[in-house]
Amino acid sequence: MKKLISKQLFVAKAFLDLVALFVLFTSPLAAQEVSVLESEAMTIIAKRCLSCHNAEMKPADLVLTTRETAVKGGKSGPALSPKHPEESLMVRKIFADEMPPGNPLTKEEREAVRGWIDAGAPWSMTLAKASAVRPRAGLNWWSLQPLRTVSVPSPAGIPPDWSASPVDRFVYAQLKEKGLKPSPPADRRTYIRRATFDLLGLPPTPEEVESFLQDKSENACEKLIDRLLASPYYGERWGRHWLDVIRFGESHGYEQNHLRERAWPFRDYIIRSFNLDKPFSRLVLEQLAGDQIAPNDPEIEVATGFLVAGVHDTVPIANLEGQLQQRANDLDDMVLTTGAAFLGLTVNCARCHDHKFDPILQADYYRVQAAFAGVHHEERELATQAERDQRHSRERPILDELDRVKERLAKLKKQVMPLVEKGRDEIAKHYRPAVDSKVNEEIFSPASARLVRMTILATYDQGPGKGAEMATHLGRE
Repeated sequence: MKKLISKQLFVAKAFLDLVALFVLFTSPLAAQEVSVLESEAMTIIAKRCLSCHNAEMKPADLVLTTRETAVKGGKSGPALSPKHPEESLMVRKIFADEMPPGNPLTKEEREAVRGWIDAGAPWSMTLAKASAVRPRAGLNWWSLQPLRTVSVPSPAGIPPDWSASPVDRFVYAQLKEKGLKPSPPADRRTYIRRATFDLLGLPPTPEEVESFLQDKSENACEKLIDRLLASPYYGERWGRHWLDVIRFGESHGYEQNHLRERAWPFRDYIIRSFNLDKPFSRLVLEQLAGDQIAPNDPEIEVATGFLVAGVHDTVPIANLEGQLQQRANDLDDMVLTTGAAFLGLTVNCARCHDHKFDPILQADYYRVQAAFAGVHHEERELATQAERDQRHSRERPILDELDRVKERLAKLKKQVMPLVEKGRDEIAKHYRPAVDSKVNEEIFSPASARLVRMTILATYDQGPGKGAEMATHLGRE
């Protein structure tokens, strides 16, 4: 059994580096983070401080147009102490909501300035350039923060049925805040139809409905849900959604759009993973580096089909530039899907420029792309090492016999080729030569004629003439 998956895949460590890069659990002084911090701080200073602290107005003799003037400060002393935010007058003023007066910075803006100063207050760009920078998310963006424990609300008057699940308590609290009341519980017939459609994508059978209606036990609903989750149809229903997220297709989806006849093992792997309730972290790791963490387990190796499950151009391009473009597009597909599916970020925007909204630099994009540099679209055998050895042992005699037959055919071909060439020349004498797009020579017997005229109305290589045929006129006396 073969599967359209990569020939060579990056090692599991590359995956861990990739996740670390985007979750941003790296050193606070990493180069890409410092660049983002600088961009954010320059934008804040340009838009919130320079309207007053410029060379013309300079209140309290403080000018913030350059790093030198900020460090020098004004009448109250230095405004900026690189690597020492606690000693920086700028930090003290903005955290006390004294600056900008009447319009204090947000918590995120204050933390951005503090982080920038703590990183050494790099000031490589001009404030004119910074003022034109489109605001974008920083390293403190909510989706980039680690998970944290939150308190579960306990709204007054919550019904007992809404108290069992923390999720229900959050929902009820929001309903109460909006002045809304929960809908009444669904009757049993409606409940089983909703649950079965939701988990399996299929309606319940009449027998299943009747059995549920007759079950008077207190845990009837729990038993129903457990039965639905144990159904093999559950993986087919919800695995389908994951296949959509990761752009899986059973054809190449490009100009030629050939079918992928061996794509089904990866599809079945996804269904199997959902039915096994596989942890999401494990699902991610297997799809990115399954052949590295389980090289002799075909049920895990097949997971790396994720990398090449998207659109693939199968049309050969003769020139080098086109080939390089095809390769770049294949790698971009892997970067795009990895970022969108696992990180919820449009990493591929940074293919051509620093991301306009998320704190992702163009350099980040190519660091990630480098992790996929060894991945190619190809078919590979899915089998354990024992199965490979067994197949090799079984096929070896057949292959040896095939080699002997090929050797005999080569000898026979060498013997008969002179006869074939001689016969071909004799046969060719009885036929007109093949038409050439540039030069054609016709030889015929002499004939008495009053005139001969040949008019070329069009040529194969789009030369003079726009006609669609060649006319020949031969007149006899």
